[in-house]
Amino acid sequence: MQYEVRWIIDIEADSPKDAAKEALEIQRDKGSEAIYFTVTEQVTGNEVNIDLRKDEDGRGATGLAAPDLG
Repeated sequence: MQYEVRWIIDIEADSPKDAAKEALEIQRDKGSEAIYFTVTEQVTGNEVNIDLRKDEDGRGATGLAAPDLG
């Protein structure tokens, strides 16, 4: 299956490139809070929010049905 995975964060920076660098630094930090993702299954459009703090196997996920766009 093909998935789109999104992580959204607000960052203050002097430029778009600086913002991207800061986001990458946050993602790579072992103690990072970058652990909440929105995952969309490409074919069906079904969307799930995954909070990896809850458990490693994703059972802490909450499913949100996205509208069928196809």
